[in-house]
Amino acid sequence: MSVGRSSGAVAPEAQGLVRALAVLRERWWVVVVAVVVCVGVALALTLSATKEYTATAKLLFGQNPLITEVGGNAPSPSTDPQADQATNLLVVTTTQVAAAVKQALRSPLSTSELLGLVSTKNDQSSNIVDVSATDSSPASAAAIANAFADQYVVVSKGANVQQVLAAQQLIAQQLAALPPTPANAGTRANLQTALQRLQTTAAVQTGNAEVVEHASVPGSPSSPNKKVNLIVALVFGLGLGVGLAFLLNVLDRRLKEVEDFEGIYRAPALATIPRWRRGGEGGLDPVALEQFLILRSGLSVLTPGREARVVLVGSAVAGEGKTTVAIGLARAAAASGQSVILVETDFKRPVFRARLGLSDGSRGLSDALVEDVDPVTLLRSPVRESANLRVMTSGSPPAGSAGLLGSSRMGALLERLAVEADLVVLDAPPLLPSADAQALLDHPQFDAYLIVARENFTKREEARYAHQRLEQHQLSGIGLIVNAAHIPAGAEYYHERTSHRLPTRRRPSDLHHPPDQPATDRTTDRLPERDRQRAPGAHAVLDPSATPLPGESVFVRGRLHYANPVPAAGAASASTGWIAGTPVLAASPLASPTAGSAPALSSRPVTRPSRRSDVQPPAPEPARETRKDAPMRIGVRRAAVDILVQVVGRFGNLVLGVAVTLVLVHALGARGFGQWSTILAITQIAANFGDLGLNGVMIARAVAEPERERAWLGALVSLRLALAVPLTVGTLAAVFAMLGGDARVAGVVMAATMLVGAPGAMSAVFQLRVRNDVSTAILTLQSVVWLAGVIAVSAAGGGIRAFALVFLATNALTTAVIVIVGRRWIRPQFARVRPLWRPLLRVGLGLGAAGILVTFYVRLDQILVFEFAGSRQAGLYGAAYRILDQAQFIPSSVMTTLFPLIAASYASDSARVRRLLQLTAEYLSMGSLGALAFTVVAAEPIMVLLFGPQFAAAAPALPILMGAFVSISFGYLVGNMVVILELQRRFFLYAALGLALNVVLNLLLIPPYGFQAAAWVTLATEVTVMSLTARSIMTRLQMTPSWGRLGRVALAAAGMGVVLATARQAALPLGALVAIAAVAYPALLLASRALAPRDITALVRHQPIV
Repeated sequence: MSVGRSSGAVAPEAQGLVRALAVLRERWWVVVVAVVVCVGVALALTLSATKEYTATAKLLFGQNPLITEVGGNAPSPSTDPQADQATNLLVVTTTQVAAAVKQALRSPLSTSELLGLVSTKNDQSSNIVDVSATDSSPASAAAIANAFADQYVVVSKGANVQQVLAAQQLIAQQLAALPPTPANAGTRANLQTALQRLQTTAAVQTGNAEVVEHASVPGSPSSPNKKVNLIVALVFGLGLGVGLAFLLNVLDRRLKEVEDFEGIYRAPALATIPRWRRGGEGGLDPVALEQFLILRSGLSVLTPGREARVVLVGSAVAGEGKTTVAIGLARAAAASGQSVILVETDFKRPVFRARLGLSDGSRGLSDALVEDVDPVTLLRSPVRESANLRVMTSGSPPAGSAGLLGSSRMGALLERLAVEADLVVLDAPPLLPSADAQALLDHPQFDAYLIVARENFTKREEARYAHQRLEQHQLSGIGLIVNAAHIPAGAEYYHERTSHRLPTRRRPSDLHHPPDQPATDRTTDRLPERDRQRAPGAHAVLDPSATPLPGESVFVRGRLHYANPVPAAGAASASTGWIAGTPVLAASPLASPTAGSAPALSSRPVTRPSRRSDVQPPAPEPARETRKDAPMRIGVRRAAVDILVQVVGRFGNLVLGVAVTLVLVHALGARGFGQWSTILAITQIAANFGDLGLNGVMIARAVAEPERERAWLGALVSLRLALAVPLTVGTLAAVFAMLGGDARVAGVVMAATMLVGAPGAMSAVFQLRVRNDVSTAILTLQSVVWLAGVIAVSAAGGGIRAFALVFLATNALTTAVIVIVGRRWIRPQFARVRPLWRPLLRVGLGLGAAGILVTFYVRLDQILVFEFAGSRQAGLYGAAYRILDQAQFIPSSVMTTLFPLIAASYASDSARVRRLLQLTAEYLSMGSLGALAFTVVAAEPIMVLLFGPQFAAAAPALPILMGAFVSISFGYLVGNMVVILELQRRFFLYAALGLALNVVLNLLLIPPYGFQAAAWVTLATEVTVMSLTARSIMTRLQMTPSWGRLGRVALAAAGMGVVLATARQAALPLGALVAIAAVAYPALLLASRALAPRDITALVRHQPIV
């Protein structure tokens, strides 16, 4: 019997078809990827292949009637027309004809090469032969075809004339040998007549063929055939994709159908729970709620004739959702009016406190089993749940947990709780990895055992072993729950407008909010109930006008924690915000926190919390490192590894990017690379418009509203897709206006990356889950694949169009990887998310506009150089700035990792946080200024080594652009960590004025001075804008730069430049210059006391900085 999903009898053929369609529906991405790859490869090969043109001339074959009549001994008509046609095909392509063609065309090709260009074909019903020639030049193809046709006629005519002359000679000899007697008069007359006919034949001989149609110059290539190639690739890709989908399905050991679970467990499926989605505080998704109500009613099926009072909920392995089912069943039973007790028996992975929002749950089941205490006194009532639901947590992990769970005290506890409530639900440990579950199964007190299995998760072997364990205990009353099941669209639609919520208990904070106020604006319990980590890449949104409620609970690096006690009356407020994805304090410019009151933290990045003083949060608990809800301290080793991963990843991508630039420059030349760089600049500008600040806003909102995480992610992806359409149109317009020929085709192909790359917004998942390793790996994969594709196209002699196709294919592959990996962690919700577009755009535009305009400068300069100075100078400028494009992100990547370490270590000391931020920025500036000084001296050797002597003219632009990128890096060392809302308009004004100044100066200076003027203009505008931006941020955060240290760093960098200049005059190679810089610069920093070892020691050991 199955409750919750009914199925009728289905014919085997129809069932097989349904399963096949289900496989394709689940593995659709395999088919799509296979088709995209096959079609992309075919398109790349087609466009990169040399075009060939085919021209055809027509010859008509026949017999010469005058020859056949001579002497009356002409050959009789052929009785084998097919042999004659085959002979006609062969005689056209003889070496004699090819030699005549070579002489007529004065071709440098050999006769064998000419014959290789020609083919013949005839119509079976006529004597017409098609002579076709194929060549890369359409005119040459037509000339070769016509030459073969004409020269065959000439050769054939010559052969026939020779035959006529031979016959004339023969008749003349016969006449000379014929005696002049009257008896031979008739014979002589006949021979003279034949001789006259032969003379006439020789005069009018045209051979046995004539040209009936000369070849014309073809207007389109015959090869490669795009349509045929793409159709074949499409069919092959579909076949390959379907085959791979079924192969993966065969290799996949996960169970996907309810019938499969029922067959292995030999138990009825009481309910199928859809993918878990929270409907709010204490609420469930309506469809899930219905299934849990069905499950509660279906318990009677397992215990005929009696009521199921004690129910054990378990699973084969961890992660199948047993805790979710146990909580959902308890909630549904409590909602129906039953008194329910929910017991947590999993000592190894206790989650009830976080999932149910219990403020006090340190004592629980383990204490009841060890101590002589009434278990009823250890029951807790969750604030957000029904009053009918009471919970017993697992308590502190005991030693010998299996023995406790299998003891008689556990049996007595179950009997006591069964008397106390109508239903007791136990969340049991998983069967296979835990001995605790085996101990629980031996108790006779429970009436039913619910085994939870998860679609597309539980493996066949795991389910089979779990069933064997259950059979060993000879259990009765086993029911199956299929979790995370796919539900028909109609079932969800039925519940769209009738969202049932479980009854909830009013919280204290609810009493002070209007009923219509959004849940996300409340000041407590807004945080995710599941344990997860935060996003280090997110912006810190600072709202100085918002005062957080003291004692508010927040997540610090993924752990729930009460930040501080309520401060004393009159204590100064502090501004809060999201910094590197972690809610930490940035001190208010108006006042500093009083001693003894820790800075308050806020889990909401934009909305303003209530200032009501009568809302009292739960009392704070001592912060202990062993507590599960204590802030997670990032160790120095872990931070160092994370920094190393990011720096190595960025540096690796920098090297790969330089290698790609090197290959492109050598393959396209200066002019071609100028076109390529311009196309890339156009597409990157469009991509920046599509990005705005949407990722940062989405991450902040998903963190503040975890129950809507999937919706925010879906809104981000769908909005990026919607923005991609007009941006693609704009990119195409710019490409058609500026470029022509192959460059225009390449621009059209690269414009498609807007659409292909839009789903890549799923990369925000990696920030939400704090997986820098995954994002860095994908970025490196993209760079490696791109480099491999560029090398392959260059080796094949492909042009700019082929490079564009590889660029598009690489982006498509990367996007596919991002989507596939991201969906494993968070599946975006696309239904009813359009209302979320508006806040994304409104906030994102404010946060991202200034940053977008700043990045415009160098890319807009690339376009202006191409437009006003030509493609060659655009190539020189592009080569200079492309090798530095990744370098500017290395300092900010380091800061992104260090900031959570600093914030978590000194959460109660805002002054220390500011000081360490400043110190970190100053140390990172040492590397930036050193790189700038090295580039100033070694620019020319670098350019010549990478691109050859023809790019030596671009050397002066390299240090200038390096200075511009250093300016960007300085501005964003702190600026990308903190976004001060009230200063965003000022930052946007700075960037807009800088952009206008940049455009005006470039229009005036590029025509007379070329690309170097554009580099100087970029440097001037970047320095000005970023200086104003950094100054505003540091003023607001009360940061005072150490001008003395920065001056000593600049002096050390200048000293290193002098040393390198002297070494270069000695004609030392570039490698020697690098070695000298690596030794000289640290020595000069130590000598000038710009680098203080005690500061580094203090930072590492968390000591006060002198």
